[in-house]
Amino acid sequence: NNLYADAVDFTGHGGGLADAADALNASQLGQLLPPFNLGGVRVVALWFVFTGVQTWLSAGQAPKDASAHREWALRHVASGVWVAAQRPLFAAVRLAQGLFLTGGVAV
Repeated sequence: NNLYADAVDFTGHGGGLADAADALNASQLGQLLPPFNLGGVRVVALWFVFTGVQTWLSAGQAPKDASAHREWALRHVASGVWVAAQRPLFAAVRLAQGLFLTGGVAV
C-alpha cells in the first residue's frame, strides 16, 4: 500500500544510511535487494512471526517446558512492544524537525 514513512513522510528519502545502501545495491548488485528500509520492515516482520510461532510450538511440546515457553513469549511481546515505544520518540523528532528545520509545524 506504499504507506511506509519513506514514501509518506520523507517523499522517498529514507535517510543517509538507507540512501547509501540503496546506491550500493543499484551499482553493485543490480537492484537484487529490496530498498533498505523496506527490507528492514520485512526482517522485523519475519522476526515477529518467527517468535510467535516459536512461542506456540514451545507451549505444545511434550514434556511441558514452561521456561522455554516463557522465554519465547517474552521475546515475542518485546518484538511487538518496541514498535510502540518508538512512536512517541518518532513524533518528538518530527516535531523538532518541523520547528527547527522548516520554520514551522503543520497542524
